[in-house]
Amino acid sequence: MNILVFSPLHPQGKNQFETRSDFMFKWHSISISISLTCSNLAVISFRINFKSKHILTEKYLKKGFLPMYQRFRKSQLQSPFFKIPIFLLLLMGLFGFFMHMIEPQTFQTTFDGIWWAFITLTTVGYGDFFPKAIGARMISMVLILIGIGYMSYLAFTVAEKTFAMHRKRREGYMKYKGSQHHIVIGWNERSRRLIQHLKENRQAIVIIDASLSHLPAEYTDFSFVRGLAYEIDTLKRAKIQAAQQVWITANNAVSEDIADKDTLITLLSVKGEAPHIFCAAEILTEAQLTNAKRAGADQIIQSNRLITNAFIECVSLPHNQ
Repeated sequence: MNILVFSPLHPQGKNQFETRSDFMFKWHSISISISLTCSNLAVISFRINFKSKHILTEKYLKKGFLPMYQRFRKSQLQSPFFKIPIFLLLLMGLFGFFMHMIEPQTFQTTFDGIWWAFITLTTVGYGDFFPKAIGARMISMVLILIGIGYMSYLAFTVAEKTFAMHRKRREGYMKYKGSQHHIVIGWNERSRRLIQHLKENRQAIVIIDASLSHLPAEYTDFSFVRGLAYEIDTLKRAKIQAAQQVWITANNAVSEDIADKDTLITLLSVKGEAPHIFCAAEILTEAQLTNAKRAGADQIIQSNRLITNAFIECVSLPHNQ
């Protein structure tokens, strides 16, 4: 007997099973295509984002974070003020944990042990916690000796840093921190009288001179910058940008021509760093007056002419006739 199995045909001549298979195949093909397209877009987007972030990160590292970290590493990580507290914190945590493990009936929590280690290490000794077992007391002796040594070292380091800063300030190697101050260049009788006058008017004063090793004791209230006044580093240490006025006195230790040349070079350096600042310069010779005006002097003081006029007045007095 022949058995015929009939199945409903699709309008195109396919049965339902074949139609469903084709439909599922096409659907999966479309899904895969969409997935691949999304994946490609995601990869492209990730690459773009990664590249942009990499560029921004590299730029940030070069200009921002990396130099800042390097400065921090050089100045802070190598400093005893950074190393000692970190070491003491680790030491307190270690000894506090050991005391809790050795004598838990006295130091019931780890924090009690850390608190005891902190009080013992800083040589305060409240007495609210103290060890009773022999092993714990031996650990306490070691911690006390370490605490005395490190606290003494810390106090010595602080004193040494303070003394070094005071010495640098006294010898003129510290950078001035203020603003709206008067800068007096040169150390002579004229500059000393000018400083006394500015002091009476309660003006902040910075003295620049290369010949002094340190300021005399009666002038220690003023700021001192040691160096040649025409050098940019010296002017920056005197904070020339924030100054109010600059007074340049002539150097009496050299000839008048050389003194005027030094004054002109200093004047050019000052005006180059701070064109807005008022600057008065002492000129000794007539030949350099024009150059001083060209260099930007706001006020020119001819000390030799003033002295000459004083002599002429003395000659013309009645008792000399």
